[in-house]
Amino acid sequence: MLKGITVMFRQILVPLDGSTRAEQALPVATRLVRGGGYTQAPLLTEQMIETELDNVDNYLKTVATSEALAGISVTIPYG
Repeated sequence: MLKGITVMFRQILVPLDGSTRAEQALPVATRLVRGGGYTQAPLLTEQMIETELDNVDNYLKTVATSEALAGISVTIPYG
């Protein structure tokens, strides 16, 4: 990190879905990281993603079965 510079970002999340458009965010993220004097950009591992998907799935199932949605048919497309 550069001395005298205020840190604006602790982490930068670059969501990638395999599309060309999404990958256009990589050069921007790279400039932000390097401009901040950093040399590391952590990537999500497959296990981290699977854990987060499990968390999201559990959350959506909780919401879908909540009292607020009683009597409403709720579908979770991927879960």
